[in-house]
Amino acid sequence: MNASSLTGSGLVFITCAGLVGATLLAIPGCASDATSASVPGGSAPNACPALAAATTHGGSLVRNETWGAGLHEVASSVVVGAGVTLTIAPCAVVRLAKDASITVDDKATGLVAEGTASTPIVFERSTSSNAWGALVAYAPATLRLAYATLRGGGTNDSLAKADFGGATLVVRNQQTIRHDLLAVDHVTVEGSNGVGVMLDSAGFVAGSRALTVTGSGSYPVYLGAAYATNLPEGTYAPNARNAFLLQSIGPAVYESADPILSDVVIRNRAIPYFVGEGSSSIEIGDGRSESPKGSLTIEPGVELRFKAGSSSTSQLRVRSQRVGARDVAQGALIANGTPSAPIVFTSQSASPAAGDWQGLYFEGEADARNSMQYARIAFAGADSRSTGLCVSTPGASNYDADCSVILWVDQAPASAFITNTTIEDGLGCGVYRAWKGSSVDFTASNTFRRLTGCAQSNVAPLSGSCDTTGPCR
Repeated sequence: MNASSLTGSGLVFITCAGLVGATLLAIPGCASDATSASVPGGSAPNACPALAAATTHGGSLVRNETWGAGLHEVASSVVVGAGVTLTIAPCAVVRLAKDASITVDDKATGLVAEGTASTPIVFERSTSSNAWGALVAYAPATLRLAYATLRGGGTNDSLAKADFGGATLVVRNQQTIRHDLLAVDHVTVEGSNGVGVMLDSAGFVAGSRALTVTGSGSYPVYLGAAYATNLPEGTYAPNARNAFLLQSIGPAVYESADPILSDVVIRNRAIPYFVGEGSSSIEIGDGRSESPKGSLTIEPGVELRFKAGSSSTSQLRVRSQRVGARDVAQGALIANGTPSAPIVFTSQSASPAAGDWQGLYFEGEADARNSMQYARIAFAGADSRSTGLCVSTPGASNYDADCSVILWVDQAPASAFITNTTIEDGLGCGVYRAWKGSSVDFTASNTFRRLTGCAQSNVAPLSGSCDTTGPCR
């Protein structure tokens, strides 16, 4: 069994490459030489005819093509060219040679491979020991897949060298306009060399459903936080890493850290979200006066794990925008869990420690939409690179604002919008209140445990300075 590691990540992933015979058949997601046109997500009997002689494909497509029912051999990579649509019919079985891909050019229309419950489509290896490449679309071209199974893709390279993080299904947006490019309906991705599905600065089409990703050598899905809303319900385990990867991968070659400038929802899809690898922050708003407002709503039961070992680059930041001489609310966080399904913000480390990541940072003006209840914030408090007005620990020699939640706002928020929440195992204080004047109390309904500083910092008076010797109030 081959093992390879993602550069800089310290993670080891198992791949299917090089496995043959009976051993290969025992590995989830690895195909055999024999075709098995399984029905993704359904129980309808397979109505496809027996396979006959194969049609061979390769090179560039300059006009629309339909690959009909039956066997198709992709001997070398296929490029769908300008203005062209490639349609793959129900009951098609597409076998791809070693490292061969089907790439939809940014001037093409797209690829449509829509089977039915009884007439599915299969993409698989030509030979069991050699992974094929990927189905790839560049914006604004689209991929539309239904009742399709993709198994054994992601290239033969080690993950350190593999294109697209070793993903089998890829959409890339290199434009400045937002694009939702990938539509799936009862789609299965099995045994990908690395990531199962990669969405690089792009999203799923609304209405996508029933996606299954198993047996991947790393994460089931990679996508930016700004594109999380349409992540479909489905099955996303087991994989080598049973978490969704938000933001960027490896050396950030594929950067999907777009700030949130619309209303985004992070769904509870049963496994955690890992905010990390390269850029490891989520930003709601971008601080630009010409940009729209944005909000992030997190569903009950979601767990966000932040990259350990980072300071202000590993945080959830809610930004304001500067308009003239004042700050105006731009971003908002709505994270309302329930007693039985709290929302969790924590470290991704297998051995978490206080200060693994920075925490939640609200800046400028607190938006009236901000709301958090029944959440848990753990192992935060790393260096925020901010110097406040009061100490976070009585007797400290400086005013560093290194705490799990930082309210770096000009005026006190209208109310304590964080309630019924536990802040624990962090460096510094629980809540840093960086404004002058009135005191808004965040201790009434919240729980603070095992912090090195105060539950909440003092609030600076309108004139004079903070008391550094007395208790926090």
